[in-house]
Amino acid sequence: MNVSDLRGRLNLFLHRQTVRRLTEAEIALARDWCMDLIHREHPELTAEQAERFYENLIHVRVIAVDEWTQRMS
Repeated sequence: MNVSDLRGRLNLFLHRQTVRRLTEAEIALARDWCMDLIHREHPELTAEQAERFYENLIHVRVIAVDEWTQRMS
């Protein structure tokens, strides 16, 4: 097994564990906060465009960065 593959699988596992612990209220609060930020930073977007922007943000692949490996590469 490749080290980077192991790192990716571990990162995905940790991310799922973190998201799983969120309550419905916390998820709703995070969504409201994000939508407020999108509307504040991009006032030209319609409600539909802002919603699409938000959906694209929540499907971004999250990965941990190993600073030591990056410096040594």
